[in-house]
Amino acid sequence: RATIHAMIALCLAVVGCTPLAADRTTGGWRRPADARPPPAPPPPAGFSSVHQLISASRCSIYVMQAKVPGIERHKRSQYASHHWVSHSLASHPWRVDKLSEADVVYFNASLTLRSPGRYRNLGTLQKSHERLAANNSRCGDSPPAAIYSTSFSINDRALDSSMCTKVPCRAPLGIHYLAELAVGPSGLDIVTPFVSSASLLADLPPPTPWSERKLLLVVLGRIINPALSTVRWHAWLALHSNPLATVYQYNLKGLWMGAACDLPTANGTRREAQLSECRRVWGAEYDCESQLNSAKKNPCRRGWSSLSRGFRAASAEAIRGKYIGEADFKEEAMRHKFCLVTRGDYPSTRKVTEHLLLVGSMGCIPILALGNLPSPLATLPLSAAFNLCRITYIVDNDRAAFGEATLNALTAVTEQEARIRWAEAATLQSAFVYRGNSSLKEPSAAEAVLAMLCHHARTLRGGLCRQGRFVQDPAGAYRSVTPDTCPPPQVTETERREATHHSPH
Repeated sequence: RATIHAMIALCLAVVGCTPLAADRTTGGWRRPADARPPPAPPPPAGFSSVHQLISASRCSIYVMQAKVPGIERHKRSQYASHHWVSHSLASHPWRVDKLSEADVVYFNASLTLRSPGRYRNLGTLQKSHERLAANNSRCGDSPPAAIYSTSFSINDRALDSSMCTKVPCRAPLGIHYLAELAVGPSGLDIVTPFVSSASLLADLPPPTPWSERKLLLVVLGRIINPALSTVRWHAWLALHSNPLATVYQYNLKGLWMGAACDLPTANGTRREAQLSECRRVWGAEYDCESQLNSAKKNPCRRGWSSLSRGFRAASAEAIRGKYIGEADFKEEAMRHKFCLVTRGDYPSTRKVTEHLLLVGSMGCIPILALGNLPSPLATLPLSAAFNLCRITYIVDNDRAAFGEATLNALTAVTEQEARIRWAEAATLQSAFVYRGNSSLKEPSAAEAVLAMLCHHARTLRGGLCRQGRFVQDPAGAYRSVTPDTCPPPQVTETERREATHHSPH
């Protein structure tokens, strides 16, 4: 012990180095600036704006290049988060050239299932902590800071079972994902936005006065096979004929084979009903018989009886639906009070980000019905930084979002409440849009995500390297500041009537 103390004294006297604090060994190269305690976690209400998040989360980022560079061919697709993150890091002022100076490492590759070189890059990432340990790590063989890479899904499965893609394998190595899709609590992984292009904010029509707006916009787009999820189907069934709602969908007629699941198969009763529905919605020129004969799977599932009856009861026009383009979508968002967002193939959907973006320009206020998820961290972008209930309503029961009680509650929301949410949304708007020329002063999604990454990494450096091992500490794991639910307040019939007295809808 005396020898160690003498060496420390010599270090201080000769080269002016700063020793590691004995009670705060952090698992990384400790620069003098790092000697102070780590930043506090976000306040219970979350950061108040993107600028506040950025100013509170500055750190040093080292970019570790992958062996196979990622090529994102569809830069506006759901797989493009690697494109806009790496583009921002190319000239980001927080980027450092020395690995030993890094608070956090970004592994510059897309690890989505469709990316070239995915498995070779996964192998490199899996061993990256060894390289970090060789660069003056203070935590044995563990990394000096968090390592992040991008993947569409946090739980993407590798073909090789030895690949370290799951949280229990990655977390002890300090490896985390930036991903548009999550399916449950995932340590320090960060759900990123399905970013929208800045074109969505360009040429917006003027917002319609609150008192003249229609109540609810429902853009369902493609209604997926109910065997995967019935959420959009139930939304359409409950709202397509409701005068308070405007509903858009464009592919429901493709589900005609499931339109007779409540009927018996004996004597051809079900088949005849299927063919009748096919001709009703597709027209006589469509070869319904051949399509039905070539069906490889039984289109009916348990519990589909109500869906079948609803299909047959709806008009052919409602079933055929209509597609909505970007210009019309923007116009509708500015002339409705609220907009319903439901899950698609996955709980995450681009419509979440699009509506979070447009509400900041006085567009419709989002109602999120994304399924009974364990936490907003499973779906909602940046919910560990921002309380999204400041600008949305979240319902935990999908059916509740389509019911009369919810519609009555929405009818009673005042213009004053809407203006409060619009003002809050404007401070977060830049977190959900991609701009190629963004910066820390004029940020977009890339700067917000990198700040969130830095916030987690700086918190990790506050004491998770213990006795020479990097450990996952529940106290350090990131948590949502967005509540699980925040439905619109329920109202009495008298309150609803008073609120609708002057409403044209």
